[in-house]
Amino acid sequence: MIKEEKVRVLEDIKNSLKDTDGIVLADFKGMTIQEQEELRKKIEKEGGIAKVIKNTLLKKALDDSRITGMDEFLKNNTIVFISKEDVLKLIKAAAEYSKQNGKLVLKAAYMEGKALDKTGVLAMADLPSRKELLAMIAGGLNSVISKFVGTINSIMIQFVGTIEALEKKKSS
Repeated sequence: MIKEEKVRVLEDIKNSLKDTDGIVLADFKGMTIQEQEELRKKIEKEGGIAKVIKNTLLKKALDDSRITGMDEFLKNNTIVFISKEDVLKLIKAAAEYSKQNGKLVLKAAYMEGKALDKTGVLAMADLPSRKELLAMIAGGLNSVISKFVGTINSIMIQFVGTIEALEKKKSS
């Protein structure tokens, strides 16, 4: 790669990293071009960008973007997924593709100012999404409210029954 091209690629990746909320690194050794395109489309569908960049250029771009703790993962063939919306969606999409394909190996991720190794990335992939968590909370709250309403209704029915019994007792 000539110097001008390296500068252009470096600026391109730095611009992509400017507003990111996180990145995912993976090894794509053994993947065909068709598989890489399929993966790119999956990542783009989740609001991300997939780029294959030389590790030295990626290291420079990460350093310039103040994304730290990723140097040890920049080995072999690296594809970077850059998130513009929700890095957890990208982690889930990449992990799902990795399970289906078997050739994509997740290396690391960077989110919320922290570097995660492969174990951390796989743990994040198993977490429910934000929507799923909100649905769980709403379901839990709905259950509590339903039980509370049921208890209040039961107390009111018992109270009415007691009043009716007292009324019958007085009238007899």
